[in-house]
Amino acid sequence: FYYLTGFEVLQSYLLIDGKGGHSTLFLASRDAMDGEPSDRLGIEDADMIQKRLLVDAVKPLDDMEAALSGIKKLFVPFAELEAGGITRFLANGGAAKREADVWGGVEPRHKKLIRTLGERYPGMEIEDASSFVGKMRRVKSDAEIEVLRQSGHLSALIMIESMKATRVGMCESELEAIAKYIY
Repeated sequence: FYYLTGFEVLQSYLLIDGKGGHSTLFLASRDAMDGEPSDRLGIEDADMIQKRLLVDAVKPLDDMEAALSGIKKLFVPFAELEAGGITRFLANGGAAKREADVWGGVEPRHKKLIRTLGERYPGMEIEDASSFVGKMRRVKSDAEIEVLRQSGHLSALIMIESMKATRVGMCESELEAIAKYIY
């Protein structure tokens, strides 16, 4: 999801109509998010989100059920979402460990989504989108290459400044503060 949109908000879903070339982002209201920051994005920000993400429509999360009802085949990544700086590999590994816990195993989010879709839409064929999204990720546009260059430059600055600032007895959190300041 993040790879396709650059958008990292809980309870948001992107539906892309491959045949029609139409994309719709479904998003909850800020009020529906207990425990989330009050300044987070919600459906209240639909116009701004639509303009920035260049999606065809931004709709309330409640409208997603109707949008899915006529779909015969749906492609969903059979993998955990990457978010908060966590790579897809770390997210999948962590989910597998939590699921395997014999005392408190938890169903991974992606498996729950696939199961819920199957229960609500028994006639819908659900396919794994991971392989073709993975292939898309391997090819970089000029803009993506420039972002990678900038990221590499910032990472190098962080290392240099951290090495300059390192002193005996210094806490890791102090070095982290330098990294956050630069990045």
